[in-house]
Parts: sequence; C-alpha cells; structure tokens
Amino acid sequence: MKFLQKIKEIFSIDNLILIICLIATGIAGFLGVQNNNVGQVQSAILAMIVAFAVSQIMQNIKNNYELKNLNHEIKSTLKKTGNVEFLLGRKGLPHLSERVEQAKDIILIGRTLALVLRDTDFFIRVINSNVKLRLLFMNPLNKELVKLVEPTLDLKKALPLDLQTTLSMIEQIKASIKNTDLLECRVMDYPPSLNIAIVHTHNQEDNVFAEILAYDVKPNERVGFLCYKKNAITWFEYFNNIAEKQWRESSLIQLSKNVEEGK
Repeated sequence: MKFLQKIKEIFSIDNLILIICLIATGIAGFLGVQNNNVGQVQSAILAMIVAFAVSQIMQNIKNNYELKNLNHEIKSTLKKTGNVEFLLGRKGLPHLSERVEQAKDIILIGRTLALVLRDTDFFIRVINSNVKLRLLFMNPLNKELVKLVEPTLDLKKALPLDLQTTLSMIEQIKASIKNTDLLECRVMDYPPSLNIAIVHTHNQEDNVFAEILAYDVKPNERVGFLCYKKNAITWFEYFNNIAEKQWRESSLIQLSKNVEEGK
C-alpha cells in the first residue's frame, strides 16, 4: 500500500512534467554535444533550469491548495465542535484571575500544581470570596510513583521538591482562609496525562484549560486547549467529565501529616 502511494507521489502531474522536460532537454543536450553545437547545449541547460523552476512553482501551488483545503476542514470541524483556542506553551494563556470572575468552583489537576499555586495570595482572595477550590495532584507519599515519573520530566530531580513545595503552599493557603471547607485536596496514585484547570461560574462563563503532559517536554513547549462552555460545550463537557471522574476516584490527603513526613 505504501509502495503504491509512493509511486503515485512520484508520478504526480508536476513530477511527470519535470521528468518529460528533463528527458527532452537531456536528449537535446546530448545531440548538441555530439554535433559540437554549443548553442544547443546552452539552450538545453537553460531549458532544464526552467523545467526545475516550473516544477517548483507547480509544487508550491499544489501545496497552497492542499493547505487551503486543510484549513477549511479544520474550520468546519471547529464549527461543529465549538470554538477552541489551541496554545503552544502558556504564553498566550490568560491568567486564571481573568477567568474566575463570578466563579463558584475551581478544579486544578496536575502532577504537582507547584507552579500555579505559587500565587498563594490570589488563591487566598478567591477562596475568601466564597469560591470552592479543589486541588488534585500526585501522591507525594507514593515513592514508587515518584520514581516512575521522574525520568519522564525535563527536570529529573525536581518532582519530590515540587510536591513538597505544593504541600507547604497549601498549608499556607489553608492558614489564611476564613472557611477551610472551601479548600479540598486529594491525591492520585498515577501520573496524569493532562493538566486541567476548570472554572464553574454563576454567569455562564464556565471555562476549561487542558494541557497535554507529553514525555520530556518543558512547560513552555506543551500543547494546550482553552475553551468556554458557551462556545464549545462538547469540548468543555469532555474535559469536565475527565476531571470529575479523576476527582471521584482520588484519595483524601492529610496535609499537616504529609508536610511533616516529607521533611
């Protein structure tokens, strides 16, 4: 099958034109050499150059046509599934503070959540405005899990430290909020394939950011998806269902105890 596809590619219209031109100019050049006709040889060389140029132009036209068709297919698909913003890295991602207006519940899922939780003051303000914050990350007491995941990260030795930092920041947040029932933390005994941040709101601005956790890929090189429920309900529900299932199947964590044991 692959062989036939290759043959089809080789004998495409633009390649056939190039092959015919090269054969014709080759014969003309050969006859020119045989007859000591310098002008004919020069004309044959020029014809070869023109043939290459024309072939390249036709290839570019073909590629542009295929790209336009692909772009049309992508747009058609997005119209069916809703508007999804594809991001490479987090550079174009709006800060969580821009997506939590009128929030009632926030779910954050990741390997450690250490990076996002660094803004502890922000989360203290959010929780104190009567927003529930649910955090789900890898079990820091599962040493075998940590050993399993470490080799897949771009920073090989950072995982235990990040998990310990996460626990400390959670304790800091917990000590500064009015209602500790609004902060829930759970752990998973497997490496997540996605970082997920879901915001449920009172004003129909529910949104989700999901980021693929690929092998040995730095945070600024990861591929992510940002969408709002009102514009892309299919994608929102897809990621929301994943997050809620992970939450239901996770385990409770005793924060103070784990912070002490991690020292």
